Amino acid sequence: MKNSSIILAKGIRLDKEYNNILNYNTDQMLTLIRDNAHLVYEANNYSFIDEFQNIINVQVPYGVCVNVNYMAFQNPRYSNKWFFCFIDKIEYNSEKSTNITFHIDSWATWYDAIAQKNCYVLREHAEDDTIGANTIDEGLDTGETISMDTSQEDLGGTNFWVAVVSNYNPATQKNFDGISIYNGNVWGSKIFLFRYDTTTTLEDLLVFILVTNADGHPEDIQNMFIVPESLLDLADLTLTEVERQISIISPDTYTVRFYNLPYSDTAIIKAVTRSKALSFSDYTPKNR
Repeated sequence: MKNSSIILAKGIRLDKEYNNILNYNTDQMLTLIRDNAHLVYEANNYSFIDEFQNIINVQVPYGVCVNVNYMAFQNPRYSNKWFFCFIDKIEYNSEKSTNITFHIDSWATWYDAIAQKNCYVLREHAEDDTIGANTIDEGLDTGETISMDTSQEDLGGTNFWVAVVSNYNPATQKNFDGISIYNGNVWGSKIFLFRYDTTTTLEDLLVFILVTNADGHPEDIQNMFIVPESLLDLADLTLTEVERQISIISPDTYTVRFYNLPYSDTAIIKAVTRSKALSFSDYTPKNR
């Protein structure tokens, strides 16, 4: 007797590993797969469908079934219970029929049989979830920061040095692979200095970067920073000047010019005394 029903559906976003499931009962699952967005085929004139045989021949062309990913069937011999299934394989059988291999979606099929109990964890959602709306003031706010004193010192006016930290020397055309000791501090690179004042420009810095780039070593320039003029004494520095011919647009000659700090285990950069507050209102910090 051909009185078993079958429904084929597409676009059902459930997976065989049960990472995505629905707490739908049988009627809700049937409503879902019969929705116009999902329903592909439905009929009730099939022979007994065996859930353990896992394969069925449907009278539907392969081209119609190719997007099917979910199925449901009903057998009168199982008290008209609906079984929900994942589609494993779709195979061409003939011009008007297709073989479908499936396996049971245990969760959806037997969800109605689960006796659900109340969870002891109660999940709540606030009606107003704006920041701060559901927090309790702990009385720790001390208000706006109060500035007791400020100080500013002139460290050299408009004159300064530009320090370039690099592992490449465009004057010697060599990479640096040792250590440097400047002002009592150990460095893994060399420092190149470029002076800027009212009589000079930063053209030397531009040439240094230009030649370094032309030599194929722009990545060796690691850092650049400003040093106030008052912190360095020109007499402590050594000047390097080398003519370099490079090809950028056309062969041209550039003068690579920079200053170097001498290696020193002691501080040669001038110390600057800065005033600082050692107490705040009626509180004196334990550490200075």
